[in-house]
Order: sequence, then structure tokens, then C-alpha cells
Amino acid sequence: MSGIYSTLLSSTNDLDAAGSSAETDTELVAAVTGQTIKVAWVFYMTDTASVLTFETGTSGAKYILPAAANGGVDLLAPPGIFLFECTSGESLTYTTSVAGIHTVTVAYTQG
Repeated sequence: MSGIYSTLLSSTNDLDAAGSSAETDTELVAAVTGQTIKVAWVFYMTDTASVLTFETGTSGAKYILPAAANGGVDLLAPPGIFLFECTSGESLTYTTSVAGIHTVTVAYTQG
């Protein structure tokens, strides 16, 4: 990413079929006390029809993305806007609706 997006941080988590289970929280970005995670870009690929749910700590679902088998989702917010943000001081986690091979990448700010 360049220009306005060049200051974003990124985090990727790859889960293969052996390491992935449905409805299990997986931490993508660790919590920092007093800081808020704001997500500007999401990239998700999966081998199974699945629903990816982003969550923030104990505060519940923040963003839900369905994906077809052998497909995915690539979403980028317009400059200056974020797709969603986490509750201050809480981590960014996600769950998938079914086990499978999943790649989840986000670009975010934290502060």
C-alpha cells in the first residue's frame, strides 16, 4: 500500500486444515492498554464455504464476512475511513464458521 495507506500496520494468520477448528477465537492483533485497533483492509481466503467473524476481546462481533468455497474477500476502506474498530484496550480476534484452510490478513492502525 502506498500514500495514505503507507502508515498502516499489517498482521496475517494462516491456518491449515490440521490447525483450524470452527468457532475458536484466534488472536490476530494483541491488545494494548488504552489503544484502539482500527481496521482499514481485510483479505480473507478459504478452501471451504465459511463465515469469518471479527471480534474484539469480550465485546462480541464487529464485522462479519461470508466467503464461498475456494474463494475469499478483499475489502479496502476509502482513505480516512475504517471498516471497523475494536473496543479500546481489547485485542482483535476472529472465528470461522467451519474448519478448513484459512488465510486472514488485516491492515490497521493502533493508537
